Order: sequence, then structure tokens, then C-alpha cells
Amino acid sequence: MSAAQLPGAYLTGAQLPGANLSGAEFPGANLRGAQLPGADLSGAEFPGTNLSGAEFPGADLRGAQLPGANLSGAEFPGADLRGAQLPGADLSGAEFPGAGLTGAQLPGIILEYITIAHVDKEVANAQADKLYSALKDLPRYQGDSGQAALAETMDKFRKKKHQFSGFFQTCS
Repeated sequence: MSAAQLPGAYLTGAQLPGANLSGAEFPGANLRGAQLPGADLSGAEFPGTNLSGAEFPGADLRGAQLPGANLSGAEFPGADLRGAQLPGADLSGAEFPGAGLTGAQLPGIILEYITIAHVDKEVANAQADKLYSALKDLPRYQGDSGQAALAETMDKFRKKKHQFSGFFQTCS
């Protein structure tokens, strides 16, 4: 199914271990709860796709395009997301233990309750300023209410910085 075109496909709960879906296109598809262990999703496109609760253990998502994708509750243990594009993606509750995120692009993402394992607290401290710089110019953080939301986000980051450091280190 390499380079398959599956716009609006309904694949909820699909079992796709080791599937070769490199370069496939899934615009607006529903893959909620899909199981994709070891799948090759390199260069695949998932604009506006529902991937909530999907599992990607050891999957190859290098260079994948996930703009506006719903990845809430998704799990990426040992997945390779190097160079992935995730602008505006919802990563609420997502887990990335041991995932490779070097060069991933994450503008405007939602980071509620995200978990990253195997991290360095010193790196997290150094990355707090980088996070603030990246977020402060987003439209959602403009004006008085936006500044209050940014302060709350930064406070959450500082309280849980040990969970975020590897994420920001690899995305710098």
C-alpha cells in the first residue's frame, strides 16, 4: 500500500503491523485506535486525520506530514519521527518513550498531558526559554488572556520539565 491514496478512509481500530504505507495519503481519514507496530509511514501525509489512541511502537514516521492531526492519547514508543511535520497537531495525552524527534516541526501544537521518557532535567531548564520564545508569538497567546494562558503553559512546563526535556532537545 506504499503511496496509497486514502482520503477520508475509515480505518478505526485497524491492525496494520509492519505495513508499508510510506508516502501514503490519509487526508481527513479516521484511524482512531489503529495498531501500527513497526509500520513504515515515512513521508506519509495525515492532514486533519484522527489518529487518537493509535499505537505506533517502533513505527517509521520520518518526514511524515501530520498538520492538524488529532494524536491525542496516541503512543509512539521507540517510533522514529525525525523530520516529521506536526503543525497544529493535538498531542494531548500522547506518549513518546524512546521516540526519535530530531528535526520534527511542531508549531502550534497542543501539549496537554504529554509524556516523554528518558529525559535530562538540565536540558529542560535550558529549553524553557526556547519554549517561551516559540510560543509567545502564536496568535493564541496574544492579548491579556493569551498572556495568561502562556504563563499557565510555562508554569506547567516548569513543574513537569523533566518530562519534556528530551522532546525539546531533539526538536531544537
